[in-house]
Amino acid sequence: MSSDNIHNFFNSAMPSLRSPMKMIGDLKRQNCTTLFSDINTTHSDKYYFRVENEQFRSTDMCDFLQINVQDSAWKPSVHLSGVKKEHQTVSINCSALTPCPHSPPKLTWNLQQEPPQNLVQTPDGTFSTSIQHSLTLSDKHHGLEVICAAVYPGTGGHRRAQATLPLSVDYSPKDTSLWLKANPSLSVGEKVNMSCSSRAWPPVHSFSWFRVSSQGPQRVYGGQIYSFIFNSTTQGEYFCQAKNQVGQQNSPTIKLQTEDANTGIGPYTVLKICGVAVLFTALLLILCVNERLSDQILSPHDIFVGPVRDPEPAEAVPGGQASCESSLHVVDEILTR
Repeated sequence: MSSDNIHNFFNSAMPSLRSPMKMIGDLKRQNCTTLFSDINTTHSDKYYFRVENEQFRSTDMCDFLQINVQDSAWKPSVHLSGVKKEHQTVSINCSALTPCPHSPPKLTWNLQQEPPQNLVQTPDGTFSTSIQHSLTLSDKHHGLEVICAAVYPGTGGHRRAQATLPLSVDYSPKDTSLWLKANPSLSVGEKVNMSCSSRAWPPVHSFSWFRVSSQGPQRVYGGQIYSFIFNSTTQGEYFCQAKNQVGQQNSPTIKLQTEDANTGIGPYTVLKICGVAVLFTALLLILCVNERLSDQILSPHDIFVGPVRDPEPAEAVPGGQASCESSLHVVDEILTR
């Protein structure tokens, strides 16, 4: 009954009294529970317990029950237990207050479909609905948001609330890579710039550079960017290493060498070959032009004569001697040339 409006809200002796409350259990054995059903915001009030037994009547005015009915769902809570580090298995729990055990909320989350739900009673006597999931952590879970939703049933429609838990997972460096701002086939005296990158949590706190030798990898520099002048003493295989509090990872190796040492042809070599080819082609063109000009002046077919020998006695023909002398003069000119 309410102390503000002195009237019976519930009377076990009057079942006809319309009330969303009923008492279950055995009061004589001091084992009973008061159950509200179809409750709404109008039922927010102070409630007092009264006992009536013939001549004995008593109301507990000092120990009342304050009930506050809200028109929204209770926000669930999400907790994680365990070490938040890669390769470690943790337990994630989502729980929601359950004021009506016979009509508990339905819990769902983005970790699994249709998780089994457990109704438990807390030490203070209230009830709670919970779901649980075990998860082996990796770098893929870093930054993942665990979303748990609670849907409370009701005659006026369902009420929904949700909670999120962002995961922060410690993991060693991943995807460590090396970037060279040049061609691996280098010229002596050329400047080399190499940079190293990686992802990790906590972030990478140190980068180191190694050169592979016959004695094994030798550390040559510390820092994310490594710059040097290339020469015969700095050629070889290099790799970088990223490190954080969790672990470390090496990048693939890269081989720096001179153009002559490369099995392929470097850009400078190509230019040299092209230059020589152009010069050789120009010389051939000049020779061909000179030869063609010579052919036009003295063609072998035009000036060829038989072997030089003494002429047979010629008939006294006018002009015959002059013709022979002319031929001999041409042959003599060719031989002279």
